[in-house]
Amino acid sequence: MKFKLLFLIPIVMFFVAIITSIIAFNRTEILEEGYIYSSSEEKIIVYEGDYYAILGNLGEEDYSVTINPMDEYIQLTIYNEEEVITKDYKVEILDENNVHVNSFLIDYLENEKNIIDELDSYIFTTNFKENEQVNLVITTLPDNIDEETIDIALVHISEPDLNMKSLMESVAFTTGVFGVLSLFTIFIYVYVKKY
Repeated sequence: MKFKLLFLIPIVMFFVAIITSIIAFNRTEILEEGYIYSSSEEKIIVYEGDYYAILGNLGEEDYSVTINPMDEYIQLTIYNEEEVITKDYKVEILDENNVHVNSFLIDYLENEKNIIDELDSYIFTTNFKENEQVNLVITTLPDNIDEETIDIALVHISEPDLNMKSLMESVAFTTGVFGVLSLFTIFIYVYVKKY
């Protein structure tokens, strides 16, 4: 009878691992609310505050980037090592009236050419208020010679949600591992006692 009670330890650990995994998954969905992807869909702002621009789908030959805020859009130009333009984009941050709003942009990389692998800050930062409707649109400009398109997203990092997600993932993993180890230990103990 005492051996059967030992099996409660891994069962409780697996239960805790499952619950914390569900909480961590929930936090991931909540964090996704802070992402604005380039698309033709309007996004209603959930988290008020700063949103940071991140680039994705960059090619191996992409070496440096420049940001040039214009009145009607933000020009994002990517160069190769020979300083030839490989990608040239028009980035628009549109409000609910489909008009580019310069006041959303609060900070950007001001150097002539910023080496992508050595960036120590985001390419640009925007600020939105809660319940604002925005749309992030990216289109190619005539100087663009690369057929591959980049991905761009504006990301708001909610520290409490990110910390809770990280904590719950750690607890889930740790309790899962210790649940497996305790189960093996119990099996070995039962086997040794039996023989």
